[in-house]
Amino acid sequence: MADGEDDLYQGYDLQDEFQELLLDENQRPATAAGQKRQTYTAENRPGTRGMLSTAGSPWRQPTAVPGTAAARPGSSWQAASSASRPVTSTTGAGYSSGSGKPARGSRTPPSRGPLGKALSQGDAMPSAAVYKQTEKRVHELLEASCLLHSQSDPNSALQKAKEAVKKERQLEKLHQQLHKGTPRNDGLAFSTCLQLALMHEAAGLPTEALRIYQALLKNKASLQAGLVQLNIGNLMLRKGDLAGCMRAYRIALDNIAPAQRSSRICTLRNLAMAQAGAGQYTDAAKTLQHALELGTDAAATHNLLVCCYALGDVTAMQDNFRKLVQIRGQQSPPDEDGPGDGDGGGPASAPESPHQDEHQLLGFVKGAAKLLAPSLDEEGMAGYDWCIKQCQEAGWDAAVHELTLVKSAGLLRHHNHQGAMDLLQGLRDPASKVEAKAAANLAFLHGLAGAPQAAEGCADAALEEDHYSAVALVNKGCAMALQGKLGPARAIFDEASAIDPACGPANYNRGLLDKRQSRWEDAMDTFQQLHAREPENVLYLWQIADTLDHMEELSGAVEWLERLLSRVPNDPGVLTRLGSLHARLGDEPEAWRYYSEAHRVYPGDLGALSWMGAYYVRAQMFDDAMPHFKLAARIQPHEVKWALMVASCLRRLGLQAEALQNYKQIHAAHPTNIECLRYLVHLCSDLGWEDDAHEYALRLQRAERRNPDAANVQARPGSAMPPAPMLPTLPTSSIPEPLPGYIHVP
Repeated sequence: MADGEDDLYQGYDLQDEFQELLLDENQRPATAAGQKRQTYTAENRPGTRGMLSTAGSPWRQPTAVPGTAAARPGSSWQAASSASRPVTSTTGAGYSSGSGKPARGSRTPPSRGPLGKALSQGDAMPSAAVYKQTEKRVHELLEASCLLHSQSDPNSALQKAKEAVKKERQLEKLHQQLHKGTPRNDGLAFSTCLQLALMHEAAGLPTEALRIYQALLKNKASLQAGLVQLNIGNLMLRKGDLAGCMRAYRIALDNIAPAQRSSRICTLRNLAMAQAGAGQYTDAAKTLQHALELGTDAAATHNLLVCCYALGDVTAMQDNFRKLVQIRGQQSPPDEDGPGDGDGGGPASAPESPHQDEHQLLGFVKGAAKLLAPSLDEEGMAGYDWCIKQCQEAGWDAAVHELTLVKSAGLLRHHNHQGAMDLLQGLRDPASKVEAKAAANLAFLHGLAGAPQAAEGCADAALEEDHYSAVALVNKGCAMALQGKLGPARAIFDEASAIDPACGPANYNRGLLDKRQSRWEDAMDTFQQLHAREPENVLYLWQIADTLDHMEELSGAVEWLERLLSRVPNDPGVLTRLGSLHARLGDEPEAWRYYSEAHRVYPGDLGALSWMGAYYVRAQMFDDAMPHFKLAARIQPHEVKWALMVASCLRRLGLQAEALQNYKQIHAAHPTNIECLRYLVHLCSDLGWEDDAHEYALRLQRAERRNPDAANVQARPGSAMPPAPMLPTLPTSSIPEPLPGYIHVP
């Protein structure tokens, strides 16, 4: 009976089925979970037929149950013991009761069998070494992202930040497995998310950055909510949302502890910037005063002076300038901020050093002096003297010298070149580079005054003080070019470009020298490189078009001039040049369109007046041609050709008397003009005034004897009408040519 019962319960033995499931990797986790919930041994095995498994058991009830406890299974059940017979409906799919099945009462414990091994592998706990390695990898990715951002590669930095966030999430899962129930420090998670947001900002994705910032704010336990709000405010300020950034800054102030004075000053300073941008200068001044009550800050003091300038409070400007000068050598307020205080990023991040940067402070002082000096004196010279005196009283020699350079630039703006030269010659400070700057500026002024040798001497003096001064090299090259030393000057420009590849004046002047030497290909390469660096610079566009014109590539010149015209649509020089090119290409309608547009924007353009007058003459429209020639005659009263053109138009219209009167006026102003005398003889003869004709004929003979070359020119009707003039290389235009040198602009 016992044997029969043993055979009867063979259908409930699913050990082999578990082994089969464990071979499937996709089902292994579920099987292991089921094994945890219930383990079947000989003691807790079902003892009656038809007993169902408990809830959650990974095995199922057999489809066929034996009829009685005493009866043995039928043929189908007996066949289950044969490994060669196909599977029947009385067993589970794929079930086979092999000979390797362990005997009843001696079943393998789960911890030693295949199921136990699989479950042990599934529940293997990660080691501390794996955790530390993952944490180290997160730090490496963060550092790589910061390094790429410092190398101006925001896209690669963003990818590294994304990898760091992904790796940090894996680290969080490892922590949960190793330290169940133990809270984890969220500093690394905060850093990775913050870096990701900052890199989204750097890559030009403000929406994604704002989403990450808002997600960081949901963590109520974070102690950095104030700095996150600070970054949100900075982001909105860059987007131009002044109301939103002011709201974010105020929320940041509520979340930043009073002990974090540097961060509070930074936030108040940015809040004032937003208020000033909205035109709320009074509120901005109050905010900056509150920031300065917390501690000394150069940027806040400078911004307060700017607000006072906008409000017209000169006295307050003077007070703030004194404070700004006295900041040098002072320390910023002691900061008890946590280690994350510098994570604000962008322009609003907290100061990195407890000392004010003297170079930055000097820039603030120069900017403040440029605002204050004209407010104290219209010409600004007395105002600069007051600012220099304040720096002298503070014992700040570097600021005194820099403000002296600023004053010399102010004298140049008021066309006081000699005063600027006297001021620069008095600057002597071997300890700094101010003497080299002064000498370089003197070279520039001597070049403007037409003294290239003196300019070259000053440039050499500047190079003795600072051999790697690109400004001094450019000025020396310009001085040599003015003396006709084109080859050495080009070598000097090459040296300046090698020292400072971004030195535009050196490359530009080298291109001009190539044009002067008819090296059109080299000039074209130089100007193309400059244009690639500064696509919006109209000067480079003009030079490219002019070079193509000299190379007889008229279509290319037209294309580049049209690009230039899109930048300066009302420049008469560009319009007349386009008209000239279209006329040379034989497209007279387009030439007329550009010349007429040039005449509209600038009626005094002589190129447009001459071409349009000649155009009307060719079309036999003398009435329309005369106003253009009369206007040209008023612009150039000493130029005889315009008056001759007016008289010729009158003669062709049949107004002989009026034409004769005009020729007499021309003869009175220009007695030796052969063209005028010929027409006087011709008109007097036609009108029957023989005596006058004889008198003018004698004068004509005397004039021809004095000027035999002009006498060989045969008079013909309309000889005073010139063809459409070829414009010079540089027509009247608002596009400037380079000055003969390069000045240090303080």
